[in-house]
Amino acid sequence: KQWYQRRVAITAGKSEDSALDIEEELKRVLDFQEKERVEMQNKVKNFATQLQTELKKARDDKKFAEDALNKSIEKISEESNFLNDQHEQSLVSMKEERDGLELKLEEIMNKAKEEREGLMKERNDLERQFFDYKIKSVSEKETLIESQTNNLALLEKLKSDYQQKEDQVNAI
Repeated sequence: KQWYQRRVAITAGKSEDSALDIEEELKRVLDFQEKERVEMQNKVKNFATQLQTELKKARDDKKFAEDALNKSIEKISEESNFLNDQHEQSLVSMKEERDGLELKLEEIMNKAKEEREGLMKERNDLERQFFDYKIKSVSEKETLIESQTNNLALLEKLKSDYQQKEDQVNAI
């Protein structure tokens, strides 16, 4: 607009033909400016369309990445749950195995205790039998000694009787 006013002021003193030339020049300049404005508007529209396309693509990429992330999180969660279940089953299995081993150990300990008690009873029986045997043996020895002592005494008496009879026979 300012350019137009300057042009009009310059040409104000010129002839009417030159005013027509200026008007044509002005029309050409305005057409050129309109054409540039339309081109610029189209460039802006194209740029806006391109930005919208890239924004849509970025949103799609973001959605795809979020979906992939959610799937990864879900898969990791499933694997974690599976591993936790396996771990729990393993712990239960180990506890059952430990309980079973504890029962077996207890059974073995009870058997060992019973065997020990049986062996102790057998030992006590054998010691009692040995003690009874020793007592019997001592008693038999005492009886034997007493019997031998009696035999000896009897033998002495017989010897003494024999000696007396021999003395009597010799005296006769």
